[in-house]
This record gives sequence, structure tokens and C-alpha cells, in this order.
Amino acid sequence: MTLTYRVDELPSEQRARLQELFKTYRAIATLYYWSKRLGLKEGVEQALERAKEGLPSYWRKALDDESPLYAFSEIEEMKRPRKHVLKLPLVEALQLKQGNENPKRGALIDCKESKLVVYLGDRQRIELPVPERALRWLREKEAEVEPLKVSKTVRIHWREDRDPKTLKVQIVLRVQRPRPPQPDPRQALLCFIDVNSRYGFAAVFASFDGERVRVHETLKLRPPNQSRRLREAAKRERAAAHGNKPNINYALARLSKKFDASGWVKSAAAEIFKKAREYAKGRPVWINIDAPDHRTVRGSSLQRTLLSIRRVVENLGAWYGAFVTFRCYSSHKCPICGERVQECRTTRTRIATCHACNFQEERDRLPFYHWIGELGLPLPRPPRLPRPDREAGS
Repeated sequence: MTLTYRVDELPSEQRARLQELFKTYRAIATLYYWSKRLGLKEGVEQALERAKEGLPSYWRKALDDESPLYAFSEIEEMKRPRKHVLKLPLVEALQLKQGNENPKRGALIDCKESKLVVYLGDRQRIELPVPERALRWLREKEAEVEPLKVSKTVRIHWREDRDPKTLKVQIVLRVQRPRPPQPDPRQALLCFIDVNSRYGFAAVFASFDGERVRVHETLKLRPPNQSRRLREAAKRERAAAHGNKPNINYALARLSKKFDASGWVKSAAAEIFKKAREYAKGRPVWINIDAPDHRTVRGSSLQRTLLSIRRVVENLGAWYGAFVTFRCYSSHKCPICGERVQECRTTRTRIATCHACNFQEERDRLPFYHWIGELGLPLPRPPRLPRPDREAGS
């Protein structure tokens, strides 16, 4: 969860202290990072000494390799750009204050007063309002994994490159659970997710009923229509340029242009995991991701976010306790006879037809059949499909 605040709305003393804390922390963190990366033991010791002198004790845990808040694990293999290193956020454990507890950490959320309190050292702190929907989100997330305990971390970013300058607060939730073993496919809820830059996600939920695999639901999640949004933004800008409510239309145009593809990928993947959990009804869950090759999404608007799906799915698998694999299968070969299929289009979908064995299915679901066959399960009955329009091309 990410909360954003305008820096110029903070009191001047708090703003100055926060800026001073960030400058000190980033200088120390950068020295620590490059010293570790280059194997300079003296530089690491010097960075830790400066941290003791210039940082409050609760903000030093990001430099403590024995702390769960340590921000530099596997530092020798980190492929982190220099610009990102210089913008390292403050990281601290977060606690929720339900009653009259006395905090001993660098940040807390007061649930009674709906505010985030950040301690800056030198007996200074800032208090930021937290929306009710954010508190509701925290409660819902904790309820999803009960009785497991959820650890909370807050990351605070000082966004000096934005105008107006913003303070971005990220709340990260983690749950400690061992990676589940590979389940028996005959006893598990099976979910196959095909990722493509054209439509987003295509998911199939299925399970073995003793005789064959039964498909519970097929689901397609598409990103918002950006062309429509851009046309709407241009329309608003033209209206504003002609003097028609310029403030309102320019503001609406900016909102229409905004599209957080990474946010959409995370929410869409989370929706699939929740639905898989509902169909499982206590059974183990096996999810396979047919992730795109970097060449297939090159130049698309979702290139970077679709290629990050692996990290998103690994995090969700750890959160929900699902067994996750990443295997790719062909969408051009028949899962029954292995012959190449021909693609025909209807008004709504692409249908793959094998003229050798008369197998017919949506092209987006062909990899699912290959996966089921590899698991040693009998294939499900193909659905009745609309008649393809052969004149539409293949």
C-alpha cells in the first residue's frame, strides 16, 4: 500500500528535520552500499560509525545485517542502478497502536486517531493522516492469513524530483511461512495463467474430479483501454484551450493520462490468487505462470510491468501459501496429436483448430492443455465455441 503526502503541507521545522535526516541517511547508505559492493571493509566500518553518530537507533536497522529490515542482502549480485541507490528510502518496522501503548520504534499507525506517526530523532516527529480505506485494507490483509502473524515495514521516500515535492510512504506486509511442497495434481486446485501484452492475463481454474479435469472458470483480465483515455484527455485539453472551464478540464485531462501499469498487474494477479483460493476450499493450490518472453512484449506499453510478473507472483505465492511454477508451453501445437493448429478469429476471440484430429479451443487456453497433459492428467472436454470466421484471417 502506498500513501502520498505533499511536503509543503508539513510544518517548516518538521520538513527541515526530515530533509536533514534523508540527506544523512542517503550519504551513509550510499557509502555502505558501494563499500560492500567493492569489498572495502574499512568503508563499511566507517559507514556504520557515521550511522551511530547521525541516525536515530531505530533507523539504523537497514544497515544491520542481522535485522529483518536489512536493505542490502545479496548486495554483490544486486543490479541496482546508481540513481536508485542515491534515492534509498528510510526503512523501519511499523506497529499498529490500538490503545495506549508506548511505541519503541521509528513509525506507528494510531488506529484510533487514523494517523501515521514517524519519529525523526531529536525529539521530533511528524503526524500524517491515514485514510479509513487504508486501515480497512490492513485489517483485511491480516485476516487473509490468520492465524499467521503479519510483520509490517514502512518505507519513506523523499521525492525531491517531483513538483510539488512529495513524501511517499509504502507499507509492506510480510508473513513467514515455509514454501509449500509440490502438491499432488490430482488433489490440488490447478490454475494456469497465460500472460500476454495484447490482453493482459488469461487464467483457467480447474481440478481433477476422479475421471477427468473439470474446468471451473476461465477468466481474462485486460488493462484499461489507454486509447480511449488518451482521446478523452485530448478532448478535455481542447475544451480547456478554448476557455471552457480550463482548471477543471486540465485537471481531468491529467487524470485521464495517468495509467499505473504496475499497479494494474499487481491487482490483477491478486484477484486471480484470491479466486484460486476460493475454488480450492482448503485444498493445496498449484499455479503455473506462462510468462512472456522479453521479445514478445518489446515496444508494448506493458513491457516492463509484464516482465516483472515473476516477482509479483512469487510474493503472492508466499502470502497465500500457493505452490508456484513458471513453465511455458506452445500455443501453436495441438495438445492431442502435436500437429500445428490453424488460427481463425471470431468477433471476440481467436480459435485454434487442428484439422488432423478436429481439436478446437481458444488459442489463449492451448498452453493449459499442454500443462495438464504434462501433469499426467486426462484432458478436460473442450467447450462449445462460436463458429470461426475463416475470412477474418489466421
